Amino acid sequence: IKTEIGKVYYLKGSLREARSTLHEANDLARSRDYYEQLFLNQFYLRRIALDEGDQGGAKAMTASMRFFVTRLEETFQELENFKKELELSREDRP
Repeated sequence: IKTEIGKVYYLKGSLREARSTLHEANDLARSRDYYEQLFLNQFYLRRIALDEGDQGGAKAMTASMRFFVTRLEETFQELENFKKELELSREDRP
């Protein structure tokens, strides 16, 4: 539930509230290895970091997301978006 609330805050542009709620959601999800929620939390925390120009934070979130991708069994929109981003970034490299 915290993950969904954080997502709504992000989509409404309330970045401070989104960040706080997503961090709370991470704490809860970590204690149970809820990989989908962990991925989603990192997905939106990464977006917040990018929106705020925090490249270091975004890189850390990307690394976490890459780990969680290997643990996910089902697909969803944010996961597909991330996979497409990874493919595009590979194509941009020489």
